[in-house]
Amino acid sequence: MVFNVLEDLKSHLQGKIIILGIGNTLRSDDGAGSILANRIKDKVPFIVFDVGISPENYLDKIIKERPDTILIIDTGDFGGKPGELRVVEGKV
Repeated sequence: MVFNVLEDLKSHLQGKIIILGIGNTLRSDDGAGSILANRIKDKVPFIVFDVGISPENYLDKIIKERPDTILIIDTGDFGGKPGELRVVEGKV
């Protein structure tokens, strides 16, 4: 399933890519981003960080890598069905 999701995201993944998994594994589904980051870390050709609940602590590492694209994986309540994915884009 992870690879299907990444395949669907291919058009959004441009240049040097960093994936950030955000979440608290002690809080049930809130840990999904962290769990996914750990599962894909050595299986995708991208830089992957499990940033836990403190993504700001990784800013130096992210800036040093100079990525073109940052994919943030996190849970959120957006009114969707359980397990539904939503792509939210933003540009700097």
